[in-house]
Amino acid sequence: MKKATLIIFIFIFCLVGIVYAQGAKDLYKAVKNAELSATGPRADFIKALNDAETEFDLFKDSQDAKKNPEFTNHIKKALGGLTTVQLSTDPNFILGFVLMEKQKGKGNAGPEPATRLKEGMEQARKELEFAKNFLNSRPS
Repeated sequence: MKKATLIIFIFIFCLVGIVYAQGAKDLYKAVKNAELSATGPRADFIKALNDAETEFDLFKDSQDAKKNPEFTNHIKKALGGLTTVQLSTDPNFILGFVLMEKQKGKGNAGPEPATRLKEGMEQARKELEFAKNFLNSRPS
């Protein structure tokens, strides 16, 4: 009886580790896919970003996310960078920037869209690299 209980306990422990690893890897892949889609058609990028945000929403409240806040934080920052990229490619944002520039004396439009796009991509790439290194440092 004790052997059976021990075997069941070990099996459950291993299964939980596998589920976490798979959930974290799926999340990383979704965010990486969004990052790679940023250079393609805007509609594809928005869909990939929405998919990655959904994966993150499912993962962030899990026990595994709470056990590994470093990984979760890097993914959150990468998504923040990609959201900046999405906003800076939005035609309405660009139009608003142009209008603010025409009315320089009435407000500050902030960094131009191209600068925001570059900064967002750099942030996403840097944070994804940290997340990848974290995943690779964990036993599989």
